[in-house]
Amino acid sequence: MIMPPPRCRDKAYPPDLPSTSVVICFFNEALSALLRTVHSVLERTPTALLHEVILVDDHSELEELQEELERHVGGELKERVKLVRNQRREGLIRGRMIGASHATGEVLVFLDSHCEVNKDWLQPLLTPLLRDHRTVVCPVIDIISADTLSYSPSPLVRGASTGAALQVGSCPPRRAQRAPGGHRTNQVSHHGWRSVCHKQEVL
Repeated sequence: MIMPPPRCRDKAYPPDLPSTSVVICFFNEALSALLRTVHSVLERTPTALLHEVILVDDHSELEELQEELERHVGGELKERVKLVRNQRREGLIRGRMIGASHATGEVLVFLDSHCEVNKDWLQPLLTPLLRDHRTVVCPVIDIISADTLSYSPSPLVRGASTGAALQVGSCPPRRAQRAPGGHRTNQVSHHGWRSVCHKQEVL
């Protein structure tokens, strides 16, 4: 695990941050990668902030994602992880919306199924929502090697993509702009992955 820089480790966050439902949609993901994602969330998220993790299986065909995954979710992960099975392929976006419909936390966090969160990853995402519940925040994307699964920081990468090419380049640590319709978009530098929004803005 890469430790955040000292100024991040020493930063104080509001005590009244909202509860969070983490939604992870997957299709034919390697079980080891999926469980690594889930365990990083469970182990590196403050218990008071993590309401639940929702796994949405988008009709996977891999055998290890059937009974073996059921055993994991029904055993050691039972208390905080829910497994939702789609009866047909729905695609990533509909799959995430299905996961959102099962969520009962105040905030939705959408993660990829092959990622790893870092220490104190969630607090910087949630803090802007206290100022404006319409905010959607997006983190710095760090790197997990496809060859060795080693973890390394990538401070130049900002944002996320759903099917389009990810743009890499220099970006200020924090930038806010007014989007069409009066909604505010923020970029907040921290260690984590993908997007976060208030549940009432999605459902």
